[in-house]
Amino acid sequence: MTDSGTFQAYVYGDVEVGVEEIVTFQRDIGVDVATMLDVFTRPDMTRDEVHEAVQETTQRAEASLAAAGSTMLNGPIQGGLHADLRRMSARGMGAHGFSVHPIGGIVPVMEQQRYADLARIMLASMPEASSGAPCAHVWLRAPDALPHAHCAGRGLFDSAAYALFARDDRMLTPTGTVHLEDLREWPVLMPCVASLTPEDVRRMDDDERMVLLSRFNLEVTLAELAACRQAVHDGRIWERAERRSHAHPALREAFLFDHSPARGTAPIPAAEHLLMNDRAAASDTSLARGQWNRRGIGSLKHRTRPDKVPFAGPGGHLRPPRSGRVTSPPSSRLESGFGRRCGRHPSRCTGAMA
Repeated sequence: MTDSGTFQAYVYGDVEVGVEEIVTFQRDIGVDVATMLDVFTRPDMTRDEVHEAVQETTQRAEASLAAAGSTMLNGPIQGGLHADLRRMSARGMGAHGFSVHPIGGIVPVMEQQRYADLARIMLASMPEASSGAPCAHVWLRAPDALPHAHCAGRGLFDSAAYALFARDDRMLTPTGTVHLEDLREWPVLMPCVASLTPEDVRRMDDDERMVLLSRFNLEVTLAELAACRQAVHDGRIWERAERRSHAHPALREAFLFDHSPARGTAPIPAAEHLLMNDRAAASDTSLARGQWNRRGIGSLKHRTRPDKVPFAGPGGHLRPPRSGRVTSPPSSRLESGFGRRCGRHPSRCTGAMA
């Protein structure tokens, strides 16, 4: 699969190439999947600019497909951060019979680790695309996002991060990125570094080190991809995505957004207060919060302290005094239980536990 130059135009500036020219070039060099020349949409573009880019990309579809001939062609879905424009682009591109639908314009979103915005983009784009063509996630930044990408329904992945990160001595792991200069041990032991130490790699020439780190990053990515395929087979991909979401706050935010029952297909400002984060969802909001459960703890309710002040408010347990012995009724299950177990000095056993 080859790119059309749209991403290069985003990185380096305007690229002078024709719509049919670039598709014909890709076809002539014998690629398996070519990509049409779409108009890149950035998150900082105005709505009118994004709308114009979506319309222009859709208008280029017919000429691009004609130039591709029998070569499979990517039809990117643009629309920036605007859900309605994403849906409009997906419907327009899905009506033309492309082989694959890459979700376009997400590189800046991934670079800034705006995973919740990425989830919104995917949920707006994918349902409207052609049902017969898979949606592709281009420039998948790191392996920790792979399980979530699977859960969102993305079928193809494309990334050069394994090589780009290696240029800066950065190493991918299943839970994040680390720098070679900070390592004394490998975060993940991969075959390519099994006989080496981080210090050995630091002593290598720049080119040799970049090749080795690229291989390491690629092996880590492929291992996570294989684990995701196995999780899909086992029916446990959501469980894996849940675990991986704790690797980064932005991933966790995206995971919770995908699970929110109030997400819907349109914003509901009046329901914002109903959405709960992890901390709020885990808090105890019952009337008995902060009180011990007295069920199954013997005669704790009979214990008293001199001032008779409950420890946890009305209905709570009575806190034992800081000093002195705590007396319990002779018939208490706590004392009689220890008496049967000890068999010799039940009062001492009860006093010791007090």
